Amino acid sequence: RRGETAEAARTLRSMQEAGMSLGSNFSQVELLDRVRQGNVSAAVQWLEGLIAGGLEASLVLCNSLIQSCAEARSVVQAVGWLHRMRSLRVAPDVVSYNSVINAHAGAGDATKAVQWLSHMLSAGIEPNFLSYRILVRCVAHRGDPHHADRLLK
Repeated sequence: RRGETAEAARTLRSMQEAGMSLGSNFSQVELLDRVRQGNVSAAVQWLEGLIAGGLEASLVLCNSLIQSCAEARSVVQAVGWLHRMRSLRVAPDVVSYNSVINAHAGAGDATKAVQWLSHMLSAGIEPNFLSYRILVRCVAHRGDPHHADRLLK
């Protein structure tokens, strides 16, 4: 049920301890439980441990973690996980890049946010409405329309 991620995580942990193979659904619930507890570092360590133990990383798990890092204003971790995805043979998508752009925007670094839009384009990924919305909001907070115009050209 909605809002009961902690209980679901406990149930799934019990199932795993009983020897049941739970795969990525278990991993996603666990990851989201740690993130909702506000402990992004614990979520990162936990996912790293699962990967080291042989779990195949998924786009959903990686994107969830990158987005959580962005929301926690952990720009370095968000960028690091986007790079890590490639070594895990998980192709970043528009959500991955938007989360990194959002991390930089949240930190007030419009220049880096725009650079990540360029990286997205170089990777052959088409930005979406949200990509540009994040950038516009970031530069609007600076109160410099000329800067916004320069960044977005």
